[in-house]
Amino acid sequence: MLTCSKCGYDNELGRIFCHSCGAKLDLSNIKSPSQGGAKLKRKGGTGGKLVGRTIVILILVALIAVIYLAAQVPASARSAPPTRI
Repeated sequence: MLTCSKCGYDNELGRIFCHSCGAKLDLSNIKSPSQGGAKLKRKGGTGGKLVGRTIVILILVALIAVIYLAAQVPASARSAPPTRI
């Protein structure tokens, strides 16, 4: 955590400006992971990718269902005798 020198807010690692007051943070106090500092972690993970893939799969299934149903010939049209004009 980085403490803001202006307002005292504890900011997470990776920030350049304070989340509370917007003042520029002193980044010279940060230790790199090789010097014993904390490792940066990405927020969110793969949750967004999973939701996006699920939506794409649902759209594809719906599209296939529409194409399949559109290609079906009604049974009454096959068995009805031809009409004369």
